[in-house]
Amino acid sequence: MFYLSILPIRSLARSLTYTAAEAIPVGSLVAISIRGRRAYGLVTACESQPPAEQLTLLPIEQRVYDFPIVTAENLQVIQWISRRYACPLNSVLESALPAFIRQGKALTHTAYLCPSEEPMEAISKRATHQQAVYDWVCQHPFAAERALHQAIANAHAALCQLIASHRVQRVFDRPPEAKPSISITLTQEQQAITDALTRALESRTYATQVLYGITGSGKTEIYHALIAQARRLGLQTLYLVPEIALSEQALAKLQQRLASQAIRVGVWHSLSTDREKKTLWQQALTGTSDVVLGTRSALFLPFKRLGLILVDEEQDASYKQSEVPRYHGRDLAIYRAQLHQALCVLGSATPSIETWHQVKKDAYGLHTLWKRPNRASVPTIQFVDMHYEKPSFEGAYVLSDLLRQKINARLDRKEQTLLFLNRRGYAPYLYCPKCARRIECPYCKSTLVFHKADASFRCHVCHHQVTAYTHCTHCHSPLKLSRGLGTQRVEAGLKKLYPNARILRLDTDNREQQPHWYEAIMRHQCDIIIGTQLLAKGMDFPDLTLVGVLQLDTPALMEDFRASERIFQLLVQVGGRAGRLRSGSEVVVQTFALNDPCIDFVKKQDTIGFLNQEWALRERYRYPPFRTMVRHVFRSLSEPLVDYTVKQWSAFLEHNAPETWEILGPSSPFISKANRYYRRHLLYLGEDDFVPQLQALRSEFKAPPEVIDLLDVDPVDFR
Repeated sequence: MFYLSILPIRSLARSLTYTAAEAIPVGSLVAISIRGRRAYGLVTACESQPPAEQLTLLPIEQRVYDFPIVTAENLQVIQWISRRYACPLNSVLESALPAFIRQGKALTHTAYLCPSEEPMEAISKRATHQQAVYDWVCQHPFAAERALHQAIANAHAALCQLIASHRVQRVFDRPPEAKPSISITLTQEQQAITDALTRALESRTYATQVLYGITGSGKTEIYHALIAQARRLGLQTLYLVPEIALSEQALAKLQQRLASQAIRVGVWHSLSTDREKKTLWQQALTGTSDVVLGTRSALFLPFKRLGLILVDEEQDASYKQSEVPRYHGRDLAIYRAQLHQALCVLGSATPSIETWHQVKKDAYGLHTLWKRPNRASVPTIQFVDMHYEKPSFEGAYVLSDLLRQKINARLDRKEQTLLFLNRRGYAPYLYCPKCARRIECPYCKSTLVFHKADASFRCHVCHHQVTAYTHCTHCHSPLKLSRGLGTQRVEAGLKKLYPNARILRLDTDNREQQPHWYEAIMRHQCDIIIGTQLLAKGMDFPDLTLVGVLQLDTPALMEDFRASERIFQLLVQVGGRAGRLRSGSEVVVQTFALNDPCIDFVKKQDTIGFLNQEWALRERYRYPPFRTMVRHVFRSLSEPLVDYTVKQWSAFLEHNAPETWEILGPSSPFISKANRYYRRHLLYLGEDDFVPQLQALRSEFKAPPEVIDLLDVDPVDFR
């Protein structure tokens, strides 16, 4: 009899003890009964001695797979997220495990067999059946497992023994054939950094290294060189990108550069199918995938021999999960590198202040790229004060005279232009001039955005949508468009200005209708591209020589201590899309606020200066990364009830919270009502170890059941 500690995937946030007739490895998925209902759980411990408590224990119902479905490192990651981000274990499991595991679905993919490359002792002479199976596998490398069973009767037991002794590997994909690839010669600067990072990789010890390089300096080429080196060392690589849109370009470049080495690359993100995820999960688990390219959820894959983690655009806020568990992908990547004694490389043209803080503490190494290859120059940046411009379309400020002249020149020279606006729809809202009322969402404190393409009003908070109407519902007066811009409005204005130009609009509203947008840009099938955040970073388009930022949101309008950092990062990143392979590129930024300090650093293209100034400001006011910040959000369907609860909680903290904590609030966030729920929040600042104390106080406070509260450790969104 064996006693298993099992962590249920759903229902409970703690481990339970069950019995089993035989020992079951840690990380196995088992079916169990909880309150008479079938559930699934992961084995976290297997003991031969019964627990000290005298309890009546149930047996497990069955073992779902005949091998552990996660590794010991996966279990450590799950527990670390629960502790670090103050969230229950079962919510972490919901994010960490794909649906096919949570539901206990069968893995039906074809398995292949190959002999291990590791040297092994000879098989015992008495194990004749094992020897026969082993000889067959050696004679038929990467044959389907079912072919073995057809060739040799009763081969299952012998095969299991060979796999357990690491003489035979079960893999779920045949190795790819080597194909011609594009050869790139690294610059002297790139080669020196590659050599230094290769030495760190070969040491097989944990290290985090920051790869800072100006936009277009060739950080991706260094990634490729490191991936090839990791493959030669027999190590797996996890290559993270912040957005799904970036994975297509990254995959194309990997295949171009490394095809001759037959490196096996898998892609993992939320749009991957169940079949694709099943295959890649098993490949990572068995060590047969060389590179996994994906978004933050790829951090939960069960790597067998992980040696290199690449975090591209490490500063990007998309690495922070917006729902429970609210973990940060960059910090989780560093923790996984520690568990595997791997090398973690954080790449960026605009490192985050948190990363820069670790560099200044000498906790992370720093490698810098100051030049673009092929003698391409950094684009020149010009700012336009829109106070002196006239509305150019429907009373809205779309294009300044300067930007229009630059677009005309690009059209004449058959070059491409990117116009950036981080706002979807046609206009931010419609309003009634007689009632002085804006059209608002009935479920949120947010205006309904007008989408002209399908004549609808949409809430970008709760996704409520209604058919657009033209007259006020109160006084029946005609509604008017606000002067604000949306990508659809920009598109309409440009089509009137440039009727012969090929215009491509790309945002989350129409991305599914534009599946081949990347090829269209690369093949110059469009002249002007209108894009949102999707195109602001990481993209590399050879014919793009002009970037226009149509409307710059200023830090003064943003309730966020990182506002200046985000504006600086945005301008540098979006400007870096221009002229990556040729000189003479330009960036034009239209704004109503030219006096912000971060704009001066953008003009001088002084990233290091900005980082040092922002770091000094954070140090002076003891904001992150010098202290830990936690955002505490309360929400309820009743506004008086949530106000009462927050008031009671504040009084409770006043009597019980340590004096070393700094408490800001309570207050209403920018979106004070979302999806029917009224919201209030507080911010806490304390030393690194204060989160468990906060959780303990939270557990003592009895909030009404109608009020939901949650903790967001290291928040990046304060709306």
